Amino acid sequence: MRILRTSPTVAGFAALLAVTGCGTRDRRFGTVCDVSGTATLFDPVAGQWKNVQPGTAVGYGDSLRTAGVSAVEVSFDAGAIRIEGNSLVTVDPPFDSAGTSVLVVRNHAGSVFSDLSGLKNGNRYRVVTNTAAADVKGTQFIVRFDPVWARTEVQVLRGTVQVRHAQRFGPPVVCEPGFYTTVHLYTPPAMPLHLTHGHFRQMVTIVGPGRHRKLAAAYMVRPGAVDLNAPLIPGPGFMRKPGAGRALADMGKDLLRPVIRPVKPAPGKGGSKKGGKMKVRDRR
Repeated sequence: MRILRTSPTVAGFAALLAVTGCGTRDRRFGTVCDVSGTATLFDPVAGQWKNVQPGTAVGYGDSLRTAGVSAVEVSFDAGAIRIEGNSLVTVDPPFDSAGTSVLVVRNHAGSVFSDLSGLKNGNRYRVVTNTAAADVKGTQFIVRFDPVWARTEVQVLRGTVQVRHAQRFGPPVVCEPGFYTTVHLYTPPAMPLHLTHGHFRQMVTIVGPGRHRKLAAAYMVRPGAVDLNAPLIPGPGFMRKPGAGRALADMGKDLLRPVIRPVKPAPGKGGSKKGGKMKVRDRR
């Protein structure tokens, strides 16, 4: 009869797994704290979908799926994410980038609201879709992805978000609070525009009733506003930095303000040697 013996290398590796928790549920990302409607979780270890309820553990590599008007919220160390109905989201294992841990939430379809209270040790948080990547350190923002039209929309409520194309087409853009940008399959991120009252009405489900009331006060949203295209303007004291400059309402005006530059006269056409008439160039 042959006696099987465990080599010291195998035994040491098994002990290392036991200490580090690899292959166990210690890969936990967060915990489900709120569910409305129907939401399911796919555990790649078990290889099956299961219904979730408050208290369900969500691990790295797990996927969350919501149906209809459902919503599910997951709390984790750096804050919380809330997933709207008809969405599919995967939490990727964090990876190391130049000594910094990057947590990636992959939005395959639908809407994800991220409410971050701040990442520790300079770590970063990123929401990616097939067309865009939104990179932040601590803020409130929504990423909506339409897989049919391959269109991503990033809406920023607090803090700033850097948005780039998934394949790095063109330069990235930085969205300030109260602005949004769109990214299509073969085009770089568009110039950020003001969020509107129409956008705000769409946020009721995704941000939840408690946050919705706070945002309504912060952005001075008028109940029953008729003009859904009116821009959302943050109220006084909304900007975190004291004396942060002019109001956000004026930020877009510089892009439409004409630039006046002196133009030298052509030779033989007369005029002063120091310059001629003023020419107006419109950036529009």
